[in-house]
This record gives sequence, structure tokens and C-alpha cells, in this order.
Amino acid sequence: MVNSFHNIRRPNARPLALFCLLFFFIRAAPLLAQLDTIHWLPPMFPSSTMGIQYIYISTPEVVEFPVIIQDGSGHQVATAMVSNTQPFIYTLGDTYSQLLQADVELHQVLSNAGLVIHGPKKFHASFRLLTADGADACFLACKGRAALGKVFRIGNMVQGRDKSGQRFNMIGIMATQDGTTISLSGYNPITAFSGAGQVTAPLTMQLQRGESVVFANKVGGIGDDQPVNGTMGALLEATKPIAVTCGGWLGSSVIYEANDIGIDQILPLERVGKEYIFCKGDGPTSLEHPIIVAHFNGTKVWINGADSVVVTLDAGEFLSVPSYHFLPAGNMFVRTSEPVFAYQMTGGYATGKTSLNTASLMFIPPLSCGIAHQIENIYLPNRIGPQRFDGTLLIVALRNTPVSVQFDGQPVDIGPPINVQGNDDFVTYRAANVFRHVQAITSMQINSGGAMYATVVGRREFASYATFLTGYEYVSPDVHLTLHGDGICPDTLSAHGFFDGIKWVYDDTLMQQGADTTFIVLAPGRYKATGYLGGCRSTATVSDSLDVPLNAPQFDFSYAGPSCYNFPDGQIVFGLPNGGAPPYLYSIDHGQHLYSDPVIENVTGGDYKLIVQDASGCYNEPVHFKLNQPDSVYVHLFAQRLPNPLRPGDEVILQGFTTNPVAATSWEPPDTSGCGDCLIYRIRPQKTMWVKLTVYDQGGCPGTDSLLLSVEPPVYAPNVIYPASTQGNDRFLLYSKQPFPVHRLVIFDRWGNQVFDRKNFFTNSYEDGWDATRKNAAVASAVFTFVAEVEVAPGLVVQLAGDILVIK
Repeated sequence: MVNSFHNIRRPNARPLALFCLLFFFIRAAPLLAQLDTIHWLPPMFPSSTMGIQYIYISTPEVVEFPVIIQDGSGHQVATAMVSNTQPFIYTLGDTYSQLLQADVELHQVLSNAGLVIHGPKKFHASFRLLTADGADACFLACKGRAALGKVFRIGNMVQGRDKSGQRFNMIGIMATQDGTTISLSGYNPITAFSGAGQVTAPLTMQLQRGESVVFANKVGGIGDDQPVNGTMGALLEATKPIAVTCGGWLGSSVIYEANDIGIDQILPLERVGKEYIFCKGDGPTSLEHPIIVAHFNGTKVWINGADSVVVTLDAGEFLSVPSYHFLPAGNMFVRTSEPVFAYQMTGGYATGKTSLNTASLMFIPPLSCGIAHQIENIYLPNRIGPQRFDGTLLIVALRNTPVSVQFDGQPVDIGPPINVQGNDDFVTYRAANVFRHVQAITSMQINSGGAMYATVVGRREFASYATFLTGYEYVSPDVHLTLHGDGICPDTLSAHGFFDGIKWVYDDTLMQQGADTTFIVLAPGRYKATGYLGGCRSTATVSDSLDVPLNAPQFDFSYAGPSCYNFPDGQIVFGLPNGGAPPYLYSIDHGQHLYSDPVIENVTGGDYKLIVQDASGCYNEPVHFKLNQPDSVYVHLFAQRLPNPLRPGDEVILQGFTTNPVAATSWEPPDTSGCGDCLIYRIRPQKTMWVKLTVYDQGGCPGTDSLLLSVEPPVYAPNVIYPASTQGNDRFLLYSKQPFPVHRLVIFDRWGNQVFDRKNFFTNSYEDGWDATRKNAAVASAVFTFVAEVEVAPGLVVQLAGDILVIK
């Protein structure tokens, strides 16, 4: 399924979207980025592209300690002593290894594949690779114990078809305990797995501790019926904890040979969430896309704080968010109704001949304040083997907390903080081109006063990588409530535990939030205190509740419903309160508005919370009351006659349908027939317009409906041009019977690059048309998009848009 604004893909649908770069946050006690005493690296399938493989190990520990590297069978393949001044690089070679498996090893249990890296103290570990021709690169940061889980949703680069035959989606799985059963389901049923062909779901296998398996499927080529994203959103389950790596090797969303490596180690369901901040990378718009994968049915998605839902996804469906949702400053906030798995595609160059070759993929953790505020001693952050890369550093951090970056102990300018629309708790930083291939950087350190994430985007000619750096050892708040008082209003609640702030909630209403650990109780009932870390009031939280008994005013009340649906002429009348001390104040919205008069007028139908507040400020537990109202007057406006296409001056006949007896009608624009209660309406629109019908029942209650009449502008735009033609269709121009002023005509290529822009001319003007060139050079055969503003009548400007196919 694809809607008109966003690329939404079901597991069995053809894709069209691309990559992006993403961030999420969490605050903690002194935790460090991706540090652990053990890391698991499942094996992978490298398609036909390999290079020298490296394991980079570093630590902030001052005293050296041993790190051991073993394969899945437990065989020791390397050992080293490491410290903050003594990192280690292990080289696996440039052919098949414990981490890169040949196609004959796919879809079967492997006993000595994968790597387990462990030591007595915490350390960073990353897998890096640069192909022999320098065209493809990979930088995968291991995630330690945080990567282990039993439920995952698979993601990959949103693939496009091409003729290279090198694109594969792959899943690497490694068991950590004996007797592990894995099950893969929810993939496109016609997906052909390498080494197995089509497999009816669920695909199940049995693994023992250290054993692994690699699944791979070749991406469909031109004319191939294989789904290009057949495993996107697939459900991977295990009976015991496993580690998972997935992505595309090779892959890209563009349709011709422009490939790179996009893989990452992912987190399980219990570590994903509902809020994410994405930062745009350095690639073209075709390679800059967050990918949201739903795990639960009915998952709603909001972007950049908007009230409207962008899309609702069911389990296994995914949204590739168009790059135009990135704000001008380069960030994006995504919120969902249910926990989701988030990935991001990104690129290394925005323009140039190699820009489409620089696709990468990252797994993105959710926003939280329980995560690390330090990323310490990342070894050679812009280097893979002998090759150094240019690149950008992207950071997300808590607002109003200091952030500092050092390369080899020297401070680095990261620019000012950038606001995030829809999220006031976090800011982003963009240090463009801070990495340079001519500059040797041994160690990178980032410090913050709160939760913080960082991404390194590296690029060098055709190769690019993106790696996400943070900690995953979350710290959780703790809160407990105590009641102080004698049951006579007011009493006091106090909160204690580990938190930075408290949200006080009473009767589903937020009463107070901030650092204050006490709350004055003015009414009986259940109170809830939610403790949070940093600025995160919806993540990294914990709650405690307490029932408080208090004496409070009691009262009766009467009411009169509104005369019509949604009319503000209802009434609620409070009786004389019993208890408390006068004078009294009255409210129907839990104290948001208080009145001295017990008669509340001008009330619409709906749900209300009634309270009476006495002179001491004490009040009753809110009385929930629903004020009923008459049903709405139903009317539906439809077209009896509506030409398609509708041209200026064509006759349109509309009719209103209602289930109520009609006493009168009103049309906008007004009906000129003279019929006072007619439900038939005739009009000859000259331009696009709304028609509105209002009907009134016997009691004078109204009902309305509207219908948009879209009048097609009297302008024709061809959709194919042939520059070599001598028959008159060698260039693109707009046609009309009589010349109309064209305010502007703009043409873009399929990547959004502007190729033509002309202002202030007339339709039918051959000289002002586009001759299929860009900067005086002929464009290649392709599909282009145009947008035009044409004044079809004095003061009436319409916008036209469409595609143009250029044929050579």
C-alpha cells in the first residue's frame, strides 16, 4: 500500500523508499557507550563483495586486562591485553571467515561461525570492512548484552531492483544458550531463501549455544518477480536469548548499479519504544529515509509534533518516511502509539557522481533519559584498515546540558544546539565535515550532562558508512509515596526514590510536574506520582499510587440538555453543598474554571467532572457526569451529475440526502431556484469551489455537508517528449486555447534536483518551453516532474503538477 505522501510498505509489496539517519535518547548515571564485558557477532553473508575484515577493541579502563576472541564453538582465535592507551585490532583476512559465510553455508546450522568477544572489564567492539576495490564499507558497533532478546522485527535497506545481481537481504542469528528454537515468520511467502528456496512460514531451526545460522534472499532484478523487501518486517522469535544482525549486503533503493553495505546489530522488542529523533545524514534525498517497522496492529505514527496521524500500521508493516519530513535544520521527531523498531538509511554525499553509491543502514534505539551521557575512547573513529574517511558527526542530547567533543584530547567545535520540533526536551548538533581523510584521529570522546547519542557518517569516493554510538545499559527511576496528615483536608503526599522530576496525576488529570517532591492533597481519591529521568516525561519512568481518604463537600445537582446537537444552551445546576466551609466555588471541568454561581449556563453535550471547592480550597472527588444531547441531523451531499473531467461552465447537479424530515434548506453559494426546502441544486462552476448544504429539522436543528467541485484548468500538459522529434513534441510546454500567463514552471529529476526554472511567460510559447537539457547539456532518458503556476482568469492562479517522460 502506498499513500500519496508517504512510502508505506507491506511485507509483500514492492518498495520505493530509501535511507536516513536517526537518533534517540536516554539519561543515566555514569554509563559509557556500548561498553560491555561480552559481545556477540553473528555471521553474515557478503554477496560477491568482500574485503579485509577487522575487529576493533578499545576501553576507557586505565589498568590493562585480557580480551579473548572465540568462534561459536568456543575455539580461541585471538587474545590481547587492552587498556585506554592500548587498543587492539584483530584482522580476519580478506576471504570467508568466522564472520563472512559462503553461499553454500546459508540456511544451515553452523557450529564454528560467528565470534564471541569477552573480558573481565567493559570494552567497545566493532566490526569494520573495506572492500578490495574501495567501493563498499561497513562499520558495525557491537551492543553487548543489550543485543540479546527473544523477539525482533527484521529491517533492511529499502531495496530497489537492478541488473547487477549482487543485492541481498540477510539475517545473521547466534544462540547464547543450548536448546534454542528460532522461528522466522511474516515474510513474503514467495521469498526464495538462498540454499532453501521458498519456505512456508514459520521457518524454524534448533540451535545450541554458540551455533548460528544465516538467512539470505537475493533482491529481485529487472523483470524478476522476487520481492525486493521480502523479509522487511518479518518476525523473528526465539525460546532463549539470541543476537541478531540484519540488513542489505549489497543494497540500495535506486534502480541501477549503485550499491553499498547497510547492516547493523539490532535490539529486541523490550528495548524499542515510541519516540525517536532522526538526524539527516549527508546523502541525496533518495538515500535519506527513516524506516518505522510496526510490531503491533493499529500502530499510529505522528511526525514533528503534528496532531494528524501520518499512517496507521499493522504488525509487520513498515513506513519509509520521505526525506522531505526532515526540517530545514536536518532533524525529525517521530512518535508512535505503540513500540516500534526503527532503522535509518543514510548517504555520504549529497551530490556528485558517487552520491548514489554511498547508502548505509543503522538500527536506532528509542528516546529515553536512562542512557549514557559519555562516549569514551572510540578508537580510530574515521578509519577502516589503512583507509581514513571524511565525514560528519551528529549528536542528540538533552536540552540545556553541556556537550563537548574531543579528538585526541583536543576540543572540537560542534556548532550551536538545534531545536527539535515536537520535542522540547532534546536538541541536536551537526558537526559537518569534522572528519577529514588527511587528518589522523586516534581517539574520540564525547561528554554530556545528560542522555546523549552520536552518529559518525564516513565517506570516501564510492564507499560510505554510518555507525550509531551510545550506551544501552539503561538506568531506571524509582519512586515511592508517603501520606502525611490526619484525614482532614488538606493533607500532604511526599515522593522519594531515584528520579529527576515527578508528574502528579489525580483523576487522570496532570496536576503538577517538576522537581517538587511534595504535593498538597485537597480532595479524596487515588493519586499517582510518576518519576522520570532528565527531561523525559514519557520514557524512563516509573509510577506509584496511593488512595487518600479526606472529608470533602458533598452535593446534588440537576441539569437540562442542549436543544440541538453541539448547541451551547444546556445547563448544570449545583445543589447546596453539605460539608466544608463556605463560600463555595463550582466547576464542571475539575477546577479548570471556577464559578461563584451554582448555575452553569451555555453548556454543550459531553463529559464533565463536577466539583465544589470550599473556602479552604478543599473539594470533593470529581463526579463524572455525561450531559446527553439530541442526535446530530444527518445529511449527505452527493452528485447526481458530475462530468469527468469537470471543465469550466459544465453543469453539475447535486442532491442532499437526509434521514430527518426537512423544514428548510440553505445552500452556499445560494440557490437561485427560489425553492425554500429543495434538496436538488444546479451550478456551473468556473473554478474549483466548495458547495455547502445546511438542512434544518422540525425543531430548527441544523445538519451540514460539503462537497468539493474540482474544475480542471483549461491547460494541457504533455507527459512525453522526444527531443529528436521533428513533429513538434521535441520540448515540454503548456498548451491552452487562449494564452494564459504562466507565473512559474519548474522541472525536477527523480532525485529532486532542479533542472529547469522559468518565470513570467505565456502558455503555447515554444521558445519558453523546456528542451530536455540541464545547463545546456542534454538529459538522459528518464522520468521528470513538473510544477507550474498558471493564471487561468484574472486573479485566479492554479497549480499544475505531473510527470514528463523524456525518450531518447
